Amino acid sequence: MKRYYFAHPWPSREAVRQKELEWESRYEIEIVNPFFDLNRDDVAAIDELRITRRQLDCHTLVQRDLIAILSSDAVIAYINGDVSYGTIMEIFWAWVCHKPVYLIITNGNDDHPWLRECAEEIFLSFDEFEQEELQWQTA
Repeated sequence: MKRYYFAHPWPSREAVRQKELEWESRYEIEIVNPFFDLNRDDVAAIDELRITRRQLDCHTLVQRDLIAILSSDAVIAYINGDVSYGTIMEIFWAWVCHKPVYLIITNGNDDHPWLRECAEEIFLSFDEFEQEELQWQTA
């Protein structure tokens, strides 16, 4: 079973989670979503304003993400215009570690040289990624 790590901006996590669960139910794949699948008790605490990002144990969080990327077959990264330094760092880490990176870019920046260099392939929508990557990989 192919395992993907799904990097994406914080504000997009609910929409990405829905897409992830939909794809997992349709195809024989595992998708690791760092906000939902990596013991992130802090997500609810941040949403409820009980803590701030400054209070996070950043070393543990980053190491957990890096290990999850290393243990995945590939990385999917969603770039939609929301500022997400984590997503960019996850893309670069995967690229440095020679993991295939599939970018879903919906904000028109699919021509950016760094993104083009780091991407195995670029898709312009979730549907395009599903049709061209998931259906082919899992057929």
